[in-house]
Amino acid sequence: MGFTDMSIWYRSGEWIDGEVALPVDDLGVFQGVIAVERLRTYSSRVFRLDDHLDRLRRTTSLLSIDAGPAIDAMPACIEELLRINAAPPDVGITLLITPGKLRDRTPTVIAHLAPLDLARLQRLQSEGEALVVTSVIQPPDESIPRAAKHRSRLHYYLAAEQSRQIDPSATAVLVDTDGSLTETASANILLVRDGCIYSAPPHRVLPGVSLGVVRQLADEAGIAWRDQPLEPAMFAAADEILLTGTGAGIWFGNNRSGPIYRQLAAAFRALTGESQ
Repeated sequence: MGFTDMSIWYRSGEWIDGEVALPVDDLGVFQGVIAVERLRTYSSRVFRLDDHLDRLRRTTSLLSIDAGPAIDAMPACIEELLRINAAPPDVGITLLITPGKLRDRTPTVIAHLAPLDLARLQRLQSEGEALVVTSVIQPPDESIPRAAKHRSRLHYYLAAEQSRQIDPSATAVLVDTDGSLTETASANILLVRDGCIYSAPPHRVLPGVSLGVVRQLADEAGIAWRDQPLEPAMFAAADEILLTGTGAGIWFGNNRSGPIYRQLAAAFRALTGESQ
């Protein structure tokens, strides 16, 4: 494998040409403890790098991983990762941090690139995404902190399996203990009704970086915003269903887009420099 296929990975101070593996006694494998951050570039610029690294710091703190120096060094690491792989202008970046081996506890830090399916992302923006509300409950904050972005994905897997039985092409939505909607495996959910955007209370969902950007854009545009539980009846009656996430930025669900989506999507494109 060579540079053009983005095969150069970073692992704990080393540059490796080829696949990177974790030893079986690494707690990332042994107990599934992996902090993760997904980023992307637009026209060779990393989008909201500081916001992503701040969230990674929160995640590692919540998981008791002492990775401060490694995260501080990440901007230079990402810059070199993009350079050494001759990355295309629009590319995905994945950061992974584990506590290290059971008896060592020196964090394992991995960074790698991945191609973006730009055609799929554009379809999400223009055609939307089908959603199915499942009965799978988001793990309580007392067990797994919802502010942490991690690779413990069993609940998302089970939700996807349930959703697949209903609509193989749809994306699963998880719920809270009160039955209100939380998020999908890769997106925050927003509901629009009568010109107001409704978002799940911040402590109930992952603090999405793209969600924060869209909230800022809505505020600048004078669009009303309320944080409250997203009841299933609200989902059914919504004028628009919006989704936010790193890959596509902002898109819509269940064929329900409208003026709010179009306004915010245009503002997001202006911010990132994307073409329509």
